[in-house]
Order: sequence, then C-alpha cells, then structure tokens
Amino acid sequence: MPLFFDSTGFQQQDQQVWVHPSTGDIVGLQYFDLVPDLPATLDDLPKLRHDLTIIHGQDGCLIEAYVVNFAGVPALLRLIKNPLPGAPAGQLFSAVITVPKATCSANLQIMCPERGTTGIREAMLMAQVGPQNWFVQHPYAPGFTGKLPYHVGDDARWDPQFPEHPLTRARAWLHHALSTARIDPGFAALPPFQGTQPPPQQQQPQEQGPLGPGSNLRTVVTGIPVGGILPLWLDQQTCAYWELAEPQPVLGQLGSGKNGRSPLQDNWRRECMLFDMEGKTLLAHERFTKDDGGVVAAQVPGRLVSREEATARVNEQTMAEAFAWVGRVYEQAVERNEGVLVGPGGVELYGRPRVVLLGMAGVSRIDASPPPVGAPIWDDQRQPQDPVGPEDAQVLSSPITNGESVRAGGTLAGFAARTWNVDPLHLAVSFKELAG
Repeated sequence: MPLFFDSTGFQQQDQQVWVHPSTGDIVGLQYFDLVPDLPATLDDLPKLRHDLTIIHGQDGCLIEAYVVNFAGVPALLRLIKNPLPGAPAGQLFSAVITVPKATCSANLQIMCPERGTTGIREAMLMAQVGPQNWFVQHPYAPGFTGKLPYHVGDDARWDPQFPEHPLTRARAWLHHALSTARIDPGFAALPPFQGTQPPPQQQQPQEQGPLGPGSNLRTVVTGIPVGGILPLWLDQQTCAYWELAEPQPVLGQLGSGKNGRSPLQDNWRRECMLFDMEGKTLLAHERFTKDDGGVVAAQVPGRLVSREEATARVNEQTMAEAFAWVGRVYEQAVERNEGVLVGPGGVELYGRPRVVLLGMAGVSRIDASPPPVGAPIWDDQRQPQDPVGPEDAQVLSSPITNGESVRAGGTLAGFAARTWNVDPLHLAVSFKELAG
C-alpha cells in the first residue's frame, strides 16, 4: 500500500483494516489500479464539491470537502454521513482522504458509527439554535436535498461540546492523520490526476436521428420522470437516462393507459418503449394494435445524458413535481379500474419497498410497506399502539370526493418513497387491472 498512518490505539485485522476496540471505529487503506472516478480535478474545487454533494446525497450527505496537503502531495478530504447500515436509527460518519493520480488512486479512511443512544448531539443542538434555524441549504449545491439533510449540527464548532461523538472522533482522526501520515515516494512521483474523459456521446450529445434499417431496437422499461429525465431500464441493473426535449406531451402520454406495457408478475405491468442506444433513438409505441395488426409508434425527442447529469436534476421541487405526476397517473388509473404500484424500477417487480394505490367503491386506499416512519402525514395518522414490524404495512384511506382527493395519493407516495434507500431516478410505477 502506498499510504502509511499512525495506528496507535487500533488493532490490525488484516493488511488493510484496523479497528479501535473501545469505539468500534474502523480505519481502512485502499488502492485502486484505475483512473479515479472523481467528477473533477483537484484544481476545480467548486465543481468537485458540487458534484460530490449530488453523488453522496444519493445515500447520505457530504458534510465537508477540501483539497489538502497529504504528506506533501495534493489530496481530497471528504467528511460524509450515511444511515447506519442494518440499524433502524443512527448514522455512520466517514472521513476519507483520497490521493488521486493519473491512472490510479489510494484512500485512507475512518468510519465512526453511532453506538448506544443515537441523535443526542442533534437534539441538544437543535434546542440551542432553534428548529427554525436547524436546516440550511447545502453550501456546495444550494437547492439540492439528499438522503440525509444538511444541517448546522454537523459544523465543527460544536465538536468541543461532544468530544465522544463519532463526528468529533472522525475530525480528530483526520487532523492526526494529516500531520503524521507518510506516502510511498514512488507513488507520490506519479503523474497527477487530470480528470476523466467522458464517452463521445457525453462530449458531443447528438439529437436522435430517423430510424434507419440498421437500427437495433430493444424493449426498455420506463421509470418515473424527474426533472425532465426519463429513466430507461435495459435490464434489472442497467438504467439509461433520456432527457426529454418536450417533457409535457410525453408526461401526458405516460401513465395514460395507451403506452405499451411489459408484463412483470402477479398481473402487474410496467410501461415500456423501444430504444436504440447506438442510434440514440427512443420510440413510444401504443399498447393496442391497429385493425391491420400494425403498431402505432412515435419518436420521443431528446438525448442520452450521463448519470451525473440526470442526478443533478433531482431536487425537492422536481421530486414534488414527479409525485404530482404520479397523482395524476393514479387518477387516470382509477377511471380505468386499475391499481398503481410505486417501487424500485427494473424489468422485474420488487416486493418491498412499495406503495400500492387503489381507488375502489368510492374510497382511495394507500398501502405502504414498510411503514414510512418519519414521513409527513403518515406519522400523523399512526396510533401509538400501531405495529411497526418488518412485515407490517401502513394504510391510509379517504373517501373519493373529487379528483384532488385521488391525486393526493401521489403526494403520499412521495412522502413514503423519501424514507426508502432508493435513488429517486430508480423509481417506477406499475399497473394492474382490478377485479370487478
């Protein structure tokens, strides 16, 4: 390994991992024989900070990012928080030092988990600063909201009040590592990281062309459009992102019951399109054939974009708009006597997490599993004696009085989905015909 650090107080588990016996903090060394996947060079700190905020916001929150001198070599320092894996509450704070080179990189990081009673720091500080001053816009990407919120309680000025908190421990370890770490001279002398070269379609995005005889069309399953980006699932793991040149007509067609559908399981179906990635052509085809057996299909204007470009469109406003669209889709589905399921996308149907929206016999029923603990309205409707077990679901129901009472189901589904550890661009809607 090209990096070396002072491991005093830690017990070595293997060649790359050390554990602190009293705190459970874990230090790891990593070497990657690949071009670093950083979104910008160390010379462009504003872009680096902005894009890393979006990236880390998918699973948690970037707290801080700096370019530092690491044993005489420029390095990227990141402080990140994530939900504590496998636990109903708590957070994991990670401090990462990355030394990027032209064709490889090395990481030195510490992971500090919350143990015992969690949230004490946040509760005490919120009482000090006031709830109205607690949540603030992220300084690196204003307007972006990640999986975990950015708030004033993670600021370093509070660390002296909480010397044993894992965030305080992570920062203290960082300062010690930066002052004591060493680096292999041969690795230090390698050419610096100059950025990654995007693929040709990202460097010079091309508008789709007419469908030619050499086109290679394949069926793709669509996700929930967010911020003008339509996710296209090629299989269960691979998703492409299509920027809609004219979003409104497409949003009006999607979910209307006219588009082609792909069967999933248990009689659920998900809308699909025809896609030629090489030719950059997307076709929406109607669900039912014409009298002569032909299929009506129309090109969907737009272009392929990278995951990073797509993710940059996700914020609180576009998420609210996306689930308002889900509400309109649900309203149309009720008129067709169909149920709607919101869950992770792909060409297969996930069991959980999910929200099922059903409008029958004059009642709108919204069924969420697992229960969306912490979500607005959902928590307001929960009774103290209600179970919150891993196999439980929570149901909200209300009489259908008008279209708005049905469309509210989209907002409720959005509140629930925000409690899931799922990329917003990886959500989809499915449809099922109801009996009767």
